[in-house]
Amino acid sequence: MSIKAYRVKEIITKNSDSFNLYYDEALVDFLQGGGWLGQLNIDGCGLIDISVEALQEALVLEGLSSATAEALKQDIEFSDNGWVRYYCY
Repeated sequence: MSIKAYRVKEIITKNSDSFNLYYDEALVDFLQGGGWLGQLNIDGCGLIDISVEALQEALVLEGLSSATAEALKQDIEFSDNGWVRYYCY
């Protein structure tokens, strides 16, 4: 079996970020603990898929800002397959 690579033509993101890997420490600690950030490259960039279940767990984290919590709620509502894909750059 072979795995083929395709060039990406376009990635469309929403206008504002959902979270910041440099500043949202409570969320980053949670994502690291769950192994979610292992999908990113050595610079912390790339595409990352996080389950809606994990995002719902993150909503109750102590230290999570209200702005980040609201963004995650919107992302959860947006999901139609149980996963949310983020482009970190």
